[in-house]
Amino acid sequence: MGFLCIMKRFILLIVSIFAMFVAKAQMAFVPADSVVFWGQDATNIKNVAMGICPSFKDIVSAAVVKDDLASLEQRWAKQKMALHAEAKIKGYKVADQFYLAAQLLSVAQDAKYARAIEQLVFFPLTQCVATSEDAAEKYVAAQALYNAVSTMFGTAQQAFYINYYANSSAFVHSGDLVFQVDVMTAMPYERRVKLRFSRVKPKGGIRFKVFLQLPEGDWSCKTLPVYCNGHDVDYKMERGYAVVENNWQSGFEIYFDLPTPLYADEENP
Repeated sequence: MGFLCIMKRFILLIVSIFAMFVAKAQMAFVPADSVVFWGQDATNIKNVAMGICPSFKDIVSAAVVKDDLASLEQRWAKQKMALHAEAKIKGYKVADQFYLAAQLLSVAQDAKYARAIEQLVFFPLTQCVATSEDAAEKYVAAQALYNAVSTMFGTAQQAFYINYYANSSAFVHSGDLVFQVDVMTAMPYERRVKLRFSRVKPKGGIRFKVFLQLPEGDWSCKTLPVYCNGHDVDYKMERGYAVVENNWQSGFEIYFDLPTPLYADEENP
């Protein structure tokens, strides 16, 4: 009897560890084809990328993470130092940094990598696509920019991640999470971000956590109010995300005002 009890506990422990590993192992990105951008300015990054090639394919959402977190972080630190040492933007190196950031975000689920992607999207990648005179370099940067669309939104079990913000809509169909989310914002030019859920299934709603990427800072519901359906809500901070849990239904809204412009300090992206 004692042996069976020990075996049951051992099996339960193994299952628990495996479940924790799977939950942390990978954030699944929403495919780029499931994201629609509104407006025709430079914040419509899908439109900017497809201006170079209308037939880009989304390869990030299907990427397989082969390296462990420590190895990825070591490569990240080296690439970041090398990129900062460049006098001129190099499309290949910026694209490599984006793909590494996407891997790190998927594995670590840490908002600092989401912020890094946001910076790469709105600045060097877009700039390289717009100004590079090297056709191959321009193409590589545009492909990375298209794939960046996939990293805007992610899911992990009963969690929905919004990694950066642009005026867009996403159709989410991942496991139990089935809904549309509309992001209404003039980012990176303005600070307000508003989210609206619709087409939620089942109609009675579904309970999950929404992870909102926030700039680095000592945030709390007292210093950065987040509103749900017009009422301020308490939230927890996890790895740079504001986490709001609710039984989300069609018509539910979240909005907040970011306290600072995007990446005012270029030395600390």
